[in-house]
Amino acid sequence: MRRIQAAEDAAANATTILTASIKAGLEQTIEKIAEMPHLDDGRLKDRLEMVANLAVGALRLMLYPRVPAVRANVFKLTPDKDGLNCMASSTKHQPSAFRPGEAETVDAIAFLNSGDPLIFYDDLAVRKPWRAADRRRTYKTFASFPIAAPIPRNDEPRNVCGMLTIDSPHPGSFTQIDKDTAEIVADLLATAFAIVESRLP
Repeated sequence: MRRIQAAEDAAANATTILTASIKAGLEQTIEKIAEMPHLDDGRLKDRLEMVANLAVGALRLMLYPRVPAVRANVFKLTPDKDGLNCMASSTKHQPSAFRPGEAETVDAIAFLNSGDPLIFYDDLAVRKPWRAADRRRTYKTFASFPIAAPIPRNDEPRNVCGMLTIDSPHPGSFTQIDKDTAEIVADLLATAFAIVESRLP
């Protein structure tokens, strides 16, 4: 019984520490999002870009102790929703765009519209993402998360705005906690995107 209690206490303590770390790491991002409903329309796009950059920077810092070479990126859907452009990255080496019509782009957008919470490739030497065998890469593992409002709009299953990704040159880098943390960041970004889309055409 003592061992069980000790294990439960340790798990509860770890959860408390993780929650505090996430809250501290994302505090500035959350503050900037909270200000968005009160901004003039002309400042919203710049604020969204600021939030995206703060989010990837915070995510990188939160994962860095376990994954030193981690990179976090935010992609925004093109106006026609047939491509994805990188709008923020935690490093100087931004990933290339998902260009309309390319096989990988079609697969990526299909994933975003699928309702799945993430797509994860632990080791690209074992399994490659989508149909991207010839895409130049510096990373060996990655996870992608939809940036999407959960409430359906019109005929869409949900309002997809973009995609958050994390990657690393080292296979097997990401734990379940890392993926859970990134998913929280994606949900925050969805809030920021939704505010902009509700105000601007």
